[in-house]
Amino acid sequence: MNRIICIDPGHGKPWPGAVFGFIKESEFVLNIAAHLAGELQKRGYFVVKTRYSNFALVSEREKLVEDLNTRAQIANMFKANIFISLHFNAHENHAANGVESWYFQGSVKGRHLAECIQNQLIKKFKMRNRGIKGTNKLIVLRKTLMPAVLIELGFISNPKDREIMASSDYPQNAACAIADGVDSYFQ
Repeated sequence: MNRIICIDPGHGKPWPGAVFGFIKESEFVLNIAAHLAGELQKRGYFVVKTRYSNFALVSEREKLVEDLNTRAQIANMFKANIFISLHFNAHENHAANGVESWYFQGSVKGRHLAECIQNQLIKKFKMRNRGIKGTNKLIVLRKTLMPAVLIELGFISNPKDREIMASSDYPQNAACAIADGVDSYFQ
């Protein structure tokens, strides 16, 4: 198969991402990324990740844009076939919930990848479908040379979403759903 998948666990110290109580997005997505890498490798894909520890690629706080550019550069350097950035949402309105997937506005293949992954996540978890959304503002989508998605796997600030995420089998189940979406994309 020889398809290369670049997994980007969003954030990392000093940028924890969404935070709710003791839950930090950067730590949570790192765990899911590890499960996703294993699942994709079992299915015959070659996997590269943008980070393997809970530290951002550029540790100086004022260099967030450089960190995001580096993530895209890693995917480009490895000539990845697709790029998947993993994230969670949080909102002061704790009723906000659901899964959404972002792609680079105008990328037909990126939109298709987002649809494939979004459909599998909704099917697996029965969470609110916030849909797929195109944008040209997200650096990791704009600077990658391959179809790319940024997945918001739910709201850590929402009790129902958080209950789903807190189950011990959630990381593996999320990994399987995303991998199913990747398989569907390549069919």
